Amino acid sequence: MREIIEVVPIDDYRLEIGFGDGERTIVDMKPLMKRKSFQPLMDKALFSQVEIDRKFGGVQWPNGIDVCTDWIEAQSKSYETRNLTRAELISQISNKTKVSKKAVDQVLKSLVGTIRRTLEENREIRIPELGTFSVVQRTGRTIVDFRTGIKIKILPTKAPRFRASKSLKDSIKKSK
Repeated sequence: MREIIEVVPIDDYRLEIGFGDGERTIVDMKPLMKRKSFQPLMDKALFSQVEIDRKFGGVQWPNGIDVCTDWIEAQSKSYETRNLTRAELISQISNKTKVSKKAVDQVLKSLVGTIRRTLEENREIRIPELGTFSVVQRTGRTIVDFRTGIKIKILPTKAPRFRASKSLKDSIKKSK
């Protein structure tokens, strides 16, 4: 059983959990709240008072509700296959930088808007640690519908493209 060294309540009744081995995960607590004994946690003020249960492991609340590490780990394994949502990204950046979620959200909106406008202008964006955003031109072509034999003309189009940097590719290769 791994040791929990940090627990942070985040939006939508989720907990960001930090383990002693350096791994971090987000656990959705809503499934537990269907049970009568966990329904008091629907009170956001109470939910935000979560702390580490130093005696037995896991996490606990002042009213005595607790969740064991085994359940948290089982939930985090199912979480590993999910994609990171915008809200989770904002929360993680906010927690790491100690900047408000509102400010992080504004920066993220600005970043996405700037990338979109730059690509609409047919220009590239290079971020050395991340990669290159660009626009590719797809040529027009004619295809044949195999059922009817009718020729269909497909017009040329533009599409966004992202090419990962070498450092990002190397980092992913080294990850679990």
